[in-house]
Amino acid sequence: MIGSEAVRQILAVLRIQWLSLGNSLRRRSEKFGMLLSAVVAFFWYGMWLAGAAGLFAFAVLATDERLVRVLPSLLILVVLYWQLSPLVTASMGVSIDLRKMALYPVGVDTLFVVECLLRLMNGLEMILLLVGLSTGVAARSWREAWVVPPALAVFIAFNVLLSAGLRQLLERMLQRRGLREAF
Repeated sequence: MIGSEAVRQILAVLRIQWLSLGNSLRRRSEKFGMLLSAVVAFFWYGMWLAGAAGLFAFAVLATDERLVRVLPSLLILVVLYWQLSPLVTASMGVSIDLRKMALYPVGVDTLFVVECLLRLMNGLEMILLLVGLSTGVAARSWREAWVVPPALAVFIAFNVLLSAGLRQLLERMLQRRGLREAF
């Protein structure tokens, strides 16, 4: 289990990340940039919430055969989006700059927990969709609903760990000059 010192370190690192993000937004024309960012975020996450509601309705109303046929494809699309969206947007998403962290006495295991928390925040859209879908699946049959939360937790943990691992692999690959230029 994580000790109290590690929890304080994790909270400090997350606060540093939050302040860093806030500073980068402030440089972009102050109040107008913040307002525009808030409006865009409202519509962006509103769109994903509408998608989650649609998946809930689909899961509740679809026949068993159709749900069994479509569910694996939906889950594969979620995995692909979660893993590829930071690459397609030409960013690594919210992440830790390890050079900045060298100044602080933070353990590797604590940095890994922070990285996983940041990967979780990076996949917020997919979590919204998964919660809508899993709630719909659970609503179909209350007797088997107890299976859904652990399955959802395992699926989210798999994606978070895969995302963190792929990010580390990509960072190592991009340290090589030829690969970085080709990418």
